[in-house]
Amino acid sequence: MFEILPQCKQSRGLACEEKIVIAAYGDNKDNDNAFKEVCMYKFILWMNKWFPAPTVFTNKTNDELFQMNYEKGKYYFRHFNRFLPLEEKSILEVGCGDGGIVKAFGERSKCIGIDIFERRDEKGRPMLEKNNINYKIYDGKQFPFPDNHFDIVCSFATMEHFSDPDNVLKEMKRVLKNEGKILISFAPFYYPLGSHLYRYIFIPWCHIIFPKKSLLKAYHKLSGRWYPFDRNLNKMSHKRFMGMIASTELQIFQINIIPIGKTNEKRASAARLLKYPYIRELFINRIEAVVEK
Repeated sequence: MFEILPQCKQSRGLACEEKIVIAAYGDNKDNDNAFKEVCMYKFILWMNKWFPAPTVFTNKTNDELFQMNYEKGKYYFRHFNRFLPLEEKSILEVGCGDGGIVKAFGERSKCIGIDIFERRDEKGRPMLEKNNINYKIYDGKQFPFPDNHFDIVCSFATMEHFSDPDNVLKEMKRVLKNEGKILISFAPFYYPLGSHLYRYIFIPWCHIIFPKKSLLKAYHKLSGRWYPFDRNLNKMSHKRFMGMIASTELQIFQINIIPIGKTNEKRASAARLLKYPYIRELFINRIEAVVEK
């Protein structure tokens, strides 16, 4: 509501001209938006009760998370080793976290990890020390290794988190030997759990359906902390990733697009939707790529 107010004609004996000002006592549009945010926030909390928590992402201790990553590392090694010999190769993992994957790879190859540990409480670094993991800290820009140094460079579940993924891919290429391979596996931003809020928000595609403010408020209510998820995600998509590969002049050796779904039947149904360009990103669960220099 607005009101027109006449200003002072006299002030301490000094003459002044009468002025007309508009004083805002409230903006109906702002009030409407605030009301909508509250309603949406409450709707998210209500709707969230109807979806089961993803079992793989239940809250775990640091030791349990390390063991889970170690098992993932053994799976990745077996998976890629079937068509790409990894035994005794020099391998770099970019974004090694707690080092579980580095440990698994290191049992059958010469593996080292790199990551940034200057943020928050450095959760990954104590686990690296505890488990005697071979790693280095870097500044997020240039890898601390010379050109043409590694047979294999890999990145698992980290490509969507890099603040400058284009530079990371260029650095991967730089430290890779000629005819070496880069292994990348990641979940794109637009898949059902792409918000990375899945420990407390179980609604699929919540980051696409709901406004950011309402979603963050709901997450804070459920978790007790603020988590600006978009600051830690670069919105990596299949389309953007393929463009990055092309711009760095790397060659695709093999690429697998895994559709969403827990069973082969459901994945087959989702795969039919991948042919439609405007919605295909919503149904890609994971991208696995092997590219070469």
